[in-house]
Amino acid sequence: MNILVTGGNGFLGKRVVKHLSEAGHKVRVLVIPEEDTTYLATLNIEIIRGDMTVKETIKGICDDIETVVHLAAILTTSDHHLNFLINYEGTKNIADLADEAGVKKFVFTSSMTVTGKNPNEYGLSKKKAEEYLATKNFIKIIIRPTLLYGKEGFGFQKMIELSSMLPFIVPMIGSGSARKQPIYVEDAAKILTKAALLEFRGNKVYEMGGPEAESVKDIIKRILKIRGQKKMFFHIPRWFLFMGCYFAEKALKNPPLTRDAILQFEMPIEVDHKMIEEDFDIKLTSFDEGLRKSV
Repeated sequence: MNILVTGGNGFLGKRVVKHLSEAGHKVRVLVIPEEDTTYLATLNIEIIRGDMTVKETIKGICDDIETVVHLAAILTTSDHHLNFLINYEGTKNIADLADEAGVKKFVFTSSMTVTGKNPNEYGLSKKKAEEYLATKNFIKIIIRPTLLYGKEGFGFQKMIELSSMLPFIVPMIGSGSARKQPIYVEDAAKILTKAALLEFRGNKVYEMGGPEAESVKDIIKRILKIRGQKKMFFHIPRWFLFMGCYFAEKALKNPPLTRDAILQFEMPIEVDHKMIEEDFDIKLTSFDEGLRKSV
């Protein structure tokens, strides 16, 4: 099968590309011009450089492609313009080219934040992208991950940093009671790979989470336990952090914490993982096992 993967040089994308390549499929990977592709160069794939927000740089990207796996996104900014430029306009450009080229299936990694009552800028941009994809003729497989974790995972690394920031205490945003359902990145990669390869009769939306739900505070407690550490939690009021983030975002290009990140941190996310296990014939990794491989 001929498959295009966008975002194939990222945390999840590298694993998806590796699985598809090793299975013998012809994989084309779109990367931005300045990206380091040292890892991808070790795989039997085609690397195309271009900017999906500038349609002229990616013309022909979907030629001869049967399935698109669209992973490319920006996760770490509260900038309204940047979120919508990359997550919506970029998706729109890829979808237009896929439709014009006769692509049969489009696998889109969205986010569970689109389902929240108060979605952040990232969630709003993903929701708009989902709505645009609904206008296209190809089969749409939309996968909404919860918190991805594993070595080098951005959100998970933030939790590691939070637990390691100070010697005897862990600073905690608010109560830390929001429940999350983390999914191990290797499981997510296998699911995305199967989504690309399986035959679907119609459009599907999957909420992709691991087998266990935990509060943010309990997740950090489990990280500390694996690392053999005992610390007290120091709860910081949300309003105080929100105010600090407002000024940091005005003054700094890449602030260490954003209001968008706080909204995502506080959003409770729980899903029914059984549908994923059944439809993709996968036994999801337990949180304890995944953590031991990740911390």
